[in-house]
Amino acid sequence: MKTRIDINSLLDEIAPSIVSRGQRYHHEGRVTILDADPNRVLARVEGTEPYITRLFIDRHGHVDGDCSCPAYENYGPCKHMVAVGLTILKTGLQPDPEIARTQARIRNHLRGVDVETLIGMVLDRALTDPDFYRRLDLAALPDDESDDDAFRRLARAIGAALPEVEEDGWVDADMAEVWILSIDPIVTALPTMIETGRAELAQRLIDHIRAAACRLIVCIDGDNTPMIGLFSRLDPLYLAACRAAPPAPVTLAERLLARDIMAPEEIGSSMIADYADLLGPEGIATWRRLVVDAWAAEPVIAPRPDSGTLPEVPARRLALARIMDQIAEADGDVGARIAIRASTLVSPADYRKLVEFCLEVARPDAARHWLDEGIWLFEGRKHLVRDLIVFKTRLEKPAKAPSPPVDTKIQARTDRIEALIATGGRPAYEQACQLLKQLAPLRNPADHAAHLDEIRRRYRSRRVLMSLLDG
Repeated sequence: MKTRIDINSLLDEIAPSIVSRGQRYHHEGRVTILDADPNRVLARVEGTEPYITRLFIDRHGHVDGDCSCPAYENYGPCKHMVAVGLTILKTGLQPDPEIARTQARIRNHLRGVDVETLIGMVLDRALTDPDFYRRLDLAALPDDESDDDAFRRLARAIGAALPEVEEDGWVDADMAEVWILSIDPIVTALPTMIETGRAELAQRLIDHIRAAACRLIVCIDGDNTPMIGLFSRLDPLYLAACRAAPPAPVTLAERLLARDIMAPEEIGSSMIADYADLLGPEGIATWRRLVVDAWAAEPVIAPRPDSGTLPEVPARRLALARIMDQIAEADGDVGARIAIRASTLVSPADYRKLVEFCLEVARPDAARHWLDEGIWLFEGRKHLVRDLIVFKTRLEKPAKAPSPPVDTKIQARTDRIEALIATGGRPAYEQACQLLKQLAPLRNPADHAAHLDEIRRRYRSRRVLMSLLDG
């Protein structure tokens, strides 16, 4: 099974001498793939002694991982990770045939072992592995434990595993992923709770995990794909739990709004249509009223073009704007959708997004209005408004000439910038920003501004990168 893998996203953060040793390990056949799927690879590498190496592959093919060797513990990505990455790049995600046969033989053997013997084997193993023992403890839900007692016990475990926020206000992406792994036994146990009459407990736990994850994701410096994956697991489970033990319609409406207000942009809002049958007319009416009232109570945020910095729209207001837009879209009210976006305008980039939306929904007069207002409002800050002026020129006189051929030097630097950003961490971000500065005089201002806007849009969750771009 082949998979798309960007091996440079791993190699670029490792010293050439270590990469060279990893290449040698790969060529010498020291890697044995133990298990693999499109998102994860588990391998054994024969080094000074056998080491267990894991690689994680995100949806873009970017590679990260860890290793049991001392070098990884002390210095980070190691030659064993390089060797595994090169091996799967060549052979695909196929476990070693002998390992696969052995695993099949063991599975067949275990199918014939009685349950009590299996329990004894698992407990014997758990007693020598504290992490495995903890995972079993979290997954085990006693029949005689009340929902309140179970919630308190599991909530303490969820909170105790949360990573500490660093002095600069950020949380390392790797530590956030460790938290996700640590609570995985609880998440894995949720379907069983739902199926065995404890759906209300499942709802409370999902709300608790989701709230903790929302607080954590806004502090992550780096790739938050694993965190987004956690939300993707929790949301259908919450719907299933609500179907198994339906809350009162008004209560459900209040919960859904509270969840969505807390959710950052990367997560988005609940699809209220999924809950329509549970909410019923009363619940939907309550949800709409609560949203409109909350939106009306929000203080207006206006741009301050004469200030040293652009204001930041509070996350709560942005979340409510997304929910209001969901209502307006369902109602087919394009004017309301434009007005909602206009209420969060604080920068030239916001004005450009609104103009593009107006054009998308066939409102050219509105597009021209907001374009002119943005240019007028920020006319004293030419470096910010330049892109709007170029956009206005293109809108009035659409370019007909074919696109010029791609400059190979510019493309090479652009590719390098993407690789550095994907790597993550302040040193890589600083190199990427330096390359962006070098690119500025090599291309026209509009293309450069558009590239910067695209980076800000795609990587807005990487706070350190955003601060360096704005610095």
